[in-house]
Amino acid sequence: MSCTSTSLPLSIGADTLQSITTTSTGKAFISTTNGFPLEVNIATTSVKALSNLIGLAKFVATPDGTHMFAINETDTRGTLAVWNSSTDSFSTQGFLGVIWTDLVVAPNGSLSAAVRGNLSGAGVAIGLFDGSLHFTNATVYPDLAPPDQPFCAGAIFSASGQTLLSPLSDSIDFFSTATGKMIARLASPDLLPAGNASAGVLALDPNEQTIYAISASGLTVLMLPSTVDQITPFRWPHVATPSNPLEPAATRQSRSLLNPAFNGIVQKRYH
Repeated sequence: MSCTSTSLPLSIGADTLQSITTTSTGKAFISTTNGFPLEVNIATTSVKALSNLIGLAKFVATPDGTHMFAINETDTRGTLAVWNSSTDSFSTQGFLGVIWTDLVVAPNGSLSAAVRGNLSGAGVAIGLFDGSLHFTNATVYPDLAPPDQPFCAGAIFSASGQTLLSPLSDSIDFFSTATGKMIARLASPDLLPAGNASAGVLALDPNEQTIYAISASGLTVLMLPSTVDQITPFRWPHVATPSNPLEPAATRQSRSLLNPAFNGIVQKRYH
């Protein structure tokens, strides 16, 4: 066994290391607070600061390290970034008026989800994007199933990417990534840690019928009657359908994340 240490260029008192994500090309990306993310060449231990990506504080990658996404969790520009393994570069997308609170990527890298949550209200607004950060859909709640608790960090995709599991402090919501509609809600017998109190509260067993959740009891194990992708959707009386609810800041600088129609849905759920 061998060990190598590498000094990182941090501003004393300004930057704190947050997390590290590795890639299939022998690179590691480290997020910091109040500073630039860092790119480390694992083979040569060389380090460079990504000065054009200041504020990106959360990186997520696929298990094989071929796809990686990042968000800015600290400002209202709603910045999302995707890494290109061929060019070792990032493309960014912004949504004015948004602060993302969580980010998750499907195992094959074809889909990512950026989560907007608020401890002052119930539920989440989630934007779904393809592997190149093109907006594909947004999640919506049925009229008769509004959330009643705030978000928890740790949304996850099923292995296929067909289903998104979004934890709230008293339940787990299941969304179809094809339609954005909520298809089921699983109540938790114990409260889950709200907000960013945990790096991620959910884990899905490889059989995709067992959910493990960090909870007030320590660990709650939830057994499903079928795999998450085979859950029979509940027949809600009415489910709203989002209509272009997210707009890139680069396209319409004067607009916020949500258009007027979607704003009405979110406000109804959040307040």
